[in-house]
Amino acid sequence: MHSSLMLREGARPEVVRDWSRTWEGTVLLPKQGARKVRIELREDHDKQGQFLGYSNLSCTPNMLEIMAQQQPGHKMTPAEGMEIMNRSMEPSAGTFTGIADNGAIKLTASNTFGLTGMGCSIASLAVMPAGANDMGADFKENDNPRCEPGQLVMKKRGEQ
Repeated sequence: MHSSLMLREGARPEVVRDWSRTWEGTVLLPKQGARKVRIELREDHDKQGQFLGYSNLSCTPNMLEIMAQQQPGHKMTPAEGMEIMNRSMEPSAGTFTGIADNGAIKLTASNTFGLTGMGCSIASLAVMPAGANDMGADFKENDNPRCEPGQLVMKKRGEQ
């Protein structure tokens, strides 16, 4: 059974909804290819008005990123390209804490576990309603110059 999570601090009535579930979305970023973000949100039952999040981030590089790793004077084989792609797709995970603020839940990483194959992890994430079954998300990655912020629409996944 779902707990009914209510946005308390400055929340508008139209954004009160059940957030306790897993959300997932993908966005294509200009420099780095696709980012897939999954986050499980829960109300922190020990701290009134606070939230917990558990995330996974994975990247699928674009072909230009793969080709940029080609050694000068060496023609990359398909197997070498697949190896680079597979290494780049290693996921990162993290735990988050956050609060309801102005109609959104704003989360900050408290722990990260590994980096994606491109050296990225999510540093912060803000989520807000985007229709009956979706939410919008604005995320920022760590300060690695290869990583970039993004926005995406996330769909709810399964009943938690």
